[in-house]
Amino acid sequence: MDIIGIVTSSFEATKISPLEAIMLICWGVSWPVSVFKALRTKKVSGKSPIFMSLIAIGYVSAILHKMLYSYDYLVLLYLFNLSMILTDLFLYTRYNLRDTGDSKRIKMIETTTNKISAAPNVS
Repeated sequence: MDIIGIVTSSFEATKISPLEAIMLICWGVSWPVSVFKALRTKKVSGKSPIFMSLIAIGYVSAILHKMLYSYDYLVLLYLFNLSMILTDLFLYTRYNLRDTGDSKRIKMIETTTNKISAAPNVS
């Protein structure tokens, strides 16, 4: 292979797809918004851990593909997006367990209150 072939092949290996970049930037804006909303409100209702896990698997697959077959700097956007989705998944787990625990405590308090109010008044 001559010098022109080497330069051309290395340029093609680092060629970035603008459409892929736009997609990753859009997702890259969406995930932090979701994370900050969860941090601010401490509510995760409406989020699906299965959906987030599937998206994370997709990001891992894309990162591996970029590293093995088509390396370019977009791999950094994939890594950023993966970190955001894993953070969102962590927050989901943390706040969902807290919400589940709170609702169990609330039910226990309501049950205890109902038993106390239903008890006969001995005077």
